[in-house]
Amino acid sequence: MKTDDGQVRTENRRQGYAYVPGYVHLDALGVAEAVRDARGEVVAAPAVIVPNEAGASSVVPVVRTAASGVSRALGAPATGTGRPREPGGPRTAARRPYEGHDTGYW
Repeated sequence: MKTDDGQVRTENRRQGYAYVPGYVHLDALGVAEAVRDARGEVVAAPAVIVPNEAGASSVVPVVRTAASGVSRALGAPATGTGRPREPGGPRTAARRPYEGHDTGYW
């Protein structure tokens, strides 16, 4: 099932993650979520592709939890607060600029 890229991006932004059954292959389901840095910029996106069958959507919370954990470790703003998590402790990561890596899907 091919869909318009604009529709896919709009839906991804609305729900906060990519859920695209049949987009790459009719028998596959892709799920991804953005990882954000301390500035709130998208710097990565863990993704999985699984067979598009009953129960496949169970990977959504796993991918979302992974992305959220990495975002927190990078000091991303907490959802809804607009301010970064306080850095410190062993979870603080080195920061590097990732300018120009916007895919447009987030």
